[in-house]
Amino acid sequence: AVASVYDLNKEIVLEGELWMILDDSEVLLKAGDVVIQRGTDHAWENRSDRVCRMAFILVAGEFAPELRATLPENLELRTGAVTNEPLHSKG
Repeated sequence: AVASVYDLNKEIVLEGELWMILDDSEVLLKAGDVVIQRGTDHAWENRSDRVCRMAFILVAGEFAPELRATLPENLELRTGAVTNEPLHSKG
């Protein structure tokens, strides 16, 4: 399954290797590699016979009100969602 992120995500390969699958390419990640994603459609696949351990750091992302005011009213995000609402509920 392909995932999309609204947030700023940092992924660190701690052990083993993993393929990151993007819309237009695939990247082999190995221990010590760091990925920073923002709004990227992606998937992960372990094509080896070894365990891959990763650390994920997720930083919530929303548009600042000043920036949101400059964007189109019906902003289409990479997930296909159309929204004028904050991406995360505050509740």
